[in-house]
Amino acid sequence: MAINVELWRDDAIVDGLQVWWELFEMYVLADDHQAGSPLVRRIDPYGCATFARGELPALEMELQRLSTEIADNRRDALMRIRELCRIGVELSGQVELRFLGD
Repeated sequence: MAINVELWRDDAIVDGLQVWWELFEMYVLADDHQAGSPLVRRIDPYGCATFARGELPALEMELQRLSTEIADNRRDALMRIRELCRIGVELSGQVELRFLGD
């Protein structure tokens, strides 16, 4: 199942990518990750999770930590999402990072 990750600024898409739900599934569903990944746990394969600019630094840190626990072939996608977080923090206007499930 695919999830679209989109960086928005003032109601216009700036950048984005598509990733597979499996990238987040083990972190969202596993009990041992609940306390350490509250933002990542909001990502839903069937809904929309929206992160405001003020949440992006914390989301980026969670993704950084998760990237140390994930297989090499999936790290690139997490690194790309982390890059979108960093870009979003630097943009002016109303900025959101959206995770759009099926």
